[in-house]
Amino acid sequence: MHPPIGLISSTMQPIIGEQQPVKRKSHIVTEEKFYANGIEYSVHDAPQRMRKEMPNVFPGVDFKGLLIIPTFQRTDLDLTSIGPAIEEVKDDCLEKFHRWGSAVCNAIVERGYWADLADPATGYPMLGEPGTSFYPEVIGAQTLLGYDMILTGCCQMLCHPLYGTKVYPASMFTTAPRDVLAECFAQCTDAA
Repeated sequence: MHPPIGLISSTMQPIIGEQQPVKRKSHIVTEEKFYANGIEYSVHDAPQRMRKEMPNVFPGVDFKGLLIIPTFQRTDLDLTSIGPAIEEVKDDCLEKFHRWGSAVCNAIVERGYWADLADPATGYPMLGEPGTSFYPEVIGAQTLLGYDMILTGCCQMLCHPLYGTKVYPASMFTTAPRDVLAECFAQCTDAA
């Protein structure tokens, strides 16, 4: 297994055993949230420390102007649970994210910019070649949005401020300018 990219700061500590959002001061970036057929997303300039690590996840890309788009799908089931119903929910969410995200990425690439998705289960690129490391969704949401996490056994789970652990996170990445990205989102809204 490859190491995750170095996103965790010394001030971010996991919340162990807590399954409800915890109200605390954080460094939440006030980015506008958008919705595409049940997928919540926001657009963030990649912090320097994340941008430096991205070549380990997505090799051969120039990350100048990198934007990270964390997405969240609210689920009816608590994803800290296990079982066939949970796996079906995760599969459905992955399929929806991949369908929409691939349409957006293809529209971006057609305009001459790079874009890719991270597989939330593995952290590896879904469209391009994998690097020596993977993108950790939960730590990405902590870094970009200040969201909390809980530990469930050996897994880190995201704790969304509104959905708790009834959420499926997944991220998209691009070097397209925000205006081009907005065009691509508008073009692909129905793809979700």
